[in-house]
Amino acid sequence: RDRADKQQPYNLKVAWPTSTTKTTNTSGKIYDIGYLQLLQADQIRGLTYGGSSPIPGRRVLAQPMHEPVVDNLPTTNAPVGSIKIGDDGSLAAFVPARRAMTWHLTDTNGASVVKERYWVTFQPGEIRTCTSCHGLNSKDQANQNFPTNPPMALRDLLRYWKTQNIPLVEMQTNGNSNFLALTFKRQLAATNLTHTVEVSDDLSNWLAGSTYFATNIASATTNTTEVSRIGTNIETIVVRDNVSVDSAPQRFMRVRINAP
Repeated sequence: RDRADKQQPYNLKVAWPTSTTKTTNTSGKIYDIGYLQLLQADQIRGLTYGGSSPIPGRRVLAQPMHEPVVDNLPTTNAPVGSIKIGDDGSLAAFVPARRAMTWHLTDTNGASVVKERYWVTFQPGEIRTCTSCHGLNSKDQANQNFPTNPPMALRDLLRYWKTQNIPLVEMQTNGNSNFLALTFKRQLAATNLTHTVEVSDDLSNWLAGSTYFATNIASATTNTTEVSRIGTNIETIVVRDNVSVDSAPQRFMRVRINAP
């Protein structure tokens, strides 16, 4: 925080035993922080005038982030909708698009310490970054310049996301022939997304194969065949090419994800 920003607690220390990160300005109380709790705007408040449901024009209330398709690094014993603060004080998270969001820093027990002052709405694919909470005019509370360290939290989040979401292409044997097989994951809560496995022999012309949209699934097609599909909230799906690599000079597979 900027050194002139003293409207909320500003002597802050990352609470984890493995961290020595802190920013202090005076000899006053030092507040431990452990999580950033994200809050989304839900339209759950409104006038009914004696009816059974609210009339148009409902107002929003901040609720802990509960968007089912958000896939952030798991945390243990954290407040609902929270992400853990990195040892270096950095933060990184995926949030719902086109929904008003706000947040606050909490201690390790979930008690609020520093609150965001605004509602912020993000667009699909948008990336927002900042070097410090509430920004710096020139110096922070410890009279230091803007942070320049690589953010640990972003590195950890991207590593987790890659292990969870990058499709895997490998070889499978069926009978006496070898086929390319693609393994990918699908969140069942994302009912507006269509996953289509595609195959190609030149990386230019792609043929659509197995398709997954909500409960409308075409698992066996002319171009691909589903090998397995397991999971409850998140499915792990294996689909193989119908053209063997033994009979083609080259073959490629990918999964295309579309939203309306």
